[in-house]
Amino acid sequence: ASLAIVAIYPFMKRITNWPQFVLGLAFSWGALMGWAVEFGDIDDPAIMLYIGSILWVIGYDTIYAHQDKEDDAIVGVRSTARLFGDNTKMWLSGL
Repeated sequence: ASLAIVAIYPFMKRITNWPQFVLGLAFSWGALMGWAVEFGDIDDPAIMLYIGSILWVIGYDTIYAHQDKEDDAIVGVRSTARLFGDNTKMWLSGL
């Protein structure tokens, strides 16, 4: 299942302003799998860990994406860095 998410991530940069969310889904998948292996199921704490991991990925990748936002605008790549713009600090402090 995670392979499909990994495969669509690059295309999300052309479709949505939230490709970092899709990246978070892919990168954080291991948290769910590790939880299931250790505890035998996926319950509420596992879901909270997964959501927290996704938010973490959105945060750090948004910061990272600021390096390329001018070039991304030229070639049509979308991102939360471009979406949040000068309000990135406010948005990320809310995560």
